[in-house]
Amino acid sequence: MRIGTWNVEYALGVEKNSRRLRRLVAMDCDVWILTETHDDLALGPEYASASTAQRETGRAGARWTTIWSRYPIEAAVPVENAHRTVAARLRTPEGPLLVFGTVLPWHSDGGPAGDARN
Repeated sequence: MRIGTWNVEYALGVEKNSRRLRRLVAMDCDVWILTETHDDLALGPEYASASTAQRETGRAGARWTTIWSRYPIEAAVPVENAHRTVAARLRTPEGPLLVFGTVLPWHSDGGPAGDARN
């Protein structure tokens, strides 16, 4: 099983997304956890996906995190912060696999409520 993670920088730009998609396909991962992503960057029908909620400050389709899986997603797993984190239970030949994706905080991040200290 190959698992990859990549911050795709909000998946801006048609040409960049074309290059990103070629790289994602070339890496041949069974599971991808993409951060700072967008619905425009879709891996195709052989993958199932689970995403965070729409980013409150992003353009339509912007997500903090999306899990893409070649294995069926049995269930979304509840998380405390559905805007920044996503979790899913996958059905693999070896048995269930829990995958968790999150965007990490950055220096000027105010946190979920916007009031965290730097």
